[in-house]
Amino acid sequence: MTRSKPTPPAADGVPDLSVDLLSGLPDARDGLTRKERIILYCLQQAQKEFPGRSVPTITLYGRVVEHIDMAPEEFQSILSRFAGLTWQGGERKPFWPDEPASDERDDPTGDA
Repeated sequence: MTRSKPTPPAADGVPDLSVDLLSGLPDARDGLTRKERIILYCLQQAQKEFPGRSVPTITLYGRVVEHIDMAPEEFQSILSRFAGLTWQGGERKPFWPDEPASDERDDPTGDA
């Protein structure tokens, strides 16, 4: 659930919802939403400051919320999708539905 700022009313008193509605739609060029694009931009900038090291998640989150209002849970969800991981019921599940689960991949006999 995201915490979003209320949309200010336009000159005629009707709020402009087009910005809120369009921000969640993927871009036709590369399929990224506005939030995903901001996370990747902030990650790129932070990686320049941490050469050869991983960027701490809290550092990245702090930089992201300077640009857009986002709940920590939504931020983690987007990062998990970028990494190709999802968590369901406390265990790792593959992001892609046709990819075998991690326990199936580790069993060479396929008798999972």
